[in-house]
Amino acid sequence: MNFNKTKWKEFTKTITLIGLVTLSFGLTFYLWSNDPTYDEKMVKKLDQPHYLNPQYQNQEIYQLVAPSSVILHRQNNKNWVPIDSSDFQKLILFIHDASISNPKEIEPTAEEWEKMYFNTIGIELQYTQDITPERLSAFFSSLKTLPQPWLSEMKSISKIWFYIDDDSNAVSAWIISDHDQKIKKVRTQLSIKAFTDILSEVQTNQINIIPTTVDGEAPWTKKEVDEKSETVPTETSFSFPRIFYLPTTSFEMKKLYYPYQEMNVDTILEWMFKSPISLFDNHDEKIYEEGDQFLFYNKKEKSVIYEDSNTKPTAKDMTMADDMNHIQAFVNRHHGWTNQYMLDTFQNENLDNRYRFRLFSNGLPVYWKSNEVHQPDKIELTPEFNGIKAYSRSLYYLDETEVISTASSFLSGKENLVNQLTAKKVELASITHIYLGYAGSFEQIQNKKSILLQPSWIIKTKQNEKIMVSLED
Repeated sequence: MNFNKTKWKEFTKTITLIGLVTLSFGLTFYLWSNDPTYDEKMVKKLDQPHYLNPQYQNQEIYQLVAPSSVILHRQNNKNWVPIDSSDFQKLILFIHDASISNPKEIEPTAEEWEKMYFNTIGIELQYTQDITPERLSAFFSSLKTLPQPWLSEMKSISKIWFYIDDDSNAVSAWIISDHDQKIKKVRTQLSIKAFTDILSEVQTNQINIIPTTVDGEAPWTKKEVDEKSETVPTETSFSFPRIFYLPTTSFEMKKLYYPYQEMNVDTILEWMFKSPISLFDNHDEKIYEEGDQFLFYNKKEKSVIYEDSNTKPTAKDMTMADDMNHIQAFVNRHHGWTNQYMLDTFQNENLDNRYRFRLFSNGLPVYWKSNEVHQPDKIELTPEFNGIKAYSRSLYYLDETEVISTASSFLSGKENLVNQLTAKKVELASITHIYLGYAGSFEQIQNKKSILLQPSWIIKTKQNEKIMVSLED
């Protein structure tokens, strides 16, 4: 009898133990399956920064390296497409998907230049300065994967012009290098119907512009031949001047006063570092460190410089698109695209690829009037193989949710602009780019701190000078 009781007790203990173990596994699985992911924990722990703008966080690589200006040619009518419009995004997506092939170098005649500029419908892509072939490869999906020896023959590219080629009954393009004095004609797979449809749908601004030169004859100018002369004309090497788009008369634009905000350096630290320590702190500067990463915070200037000494040099086979992926991931990590920024310049120095991104507002690039290094008009990054080596920016950013004030402003047409440049002793033959933009500055208006965006002509020269001109200068 005692033996049976003992056996029964042992059996009960065993059943209870099995039940407890089963319950333990069940609870463990429940807790594990319902535990937030690491990213979810970070979202709960860190507040979303007040400057978060999803519109700019979700940009594709081709949008970051897109042209800074698009001109629609509808026979003899030419207009800019505002780059802050949905039509601009529709256009560059359409062009981004174009497959480019069959390159050949051409030397257009005066008649072909004239037909192109005055009797053709097309889409012309322009930039704030001549770009490298690598940028073209990062923009066009068809150029990313295959080596393009023909493209590397061009040191720089000034503009790309897509048009309907009557000779081949296809959409073709001229890739023009003003610096190299070369033009490559390429074929695309774009259908003529889709091309004409999108040209008819897109809205442009109301500023009528004409193609022109500011120094020398236009390439469509026909040479007069003196039939009485016995002198045999000598052959000259193929060349062409830089062509700009300017209105014939002055026109009105609005100067804008926007409030500005400041990114919180503590918020940036939380998103970029796990456990940073303060190395140095005084009235003007504070330095944070975590392993090989450093953040230099300039309290007076309200700017930051980030450096990582543990990055590896860029691999030879890395492309600009690879660099852009590193940059996008890094800036998105702390929600750093506070406004619309697009690639402005690219330089390779001592094996480092340095990228500058330009602030755009209301569809136009912004350039700061003063010469301080860190202003809201630009963000600079140096990517490497396994991350970002260097990053610098102002902590101030434009608050475009409201406008404090506006005022009328006027910009010159071609003749007055040339006179203004001559008065400033600008050598007209040295001009490489003329385009609309804003001159930015900190101003006080209605007892409020603001950023003034003053409409201006932006002039760039072969000597890397940047000149800003308005009628008020």
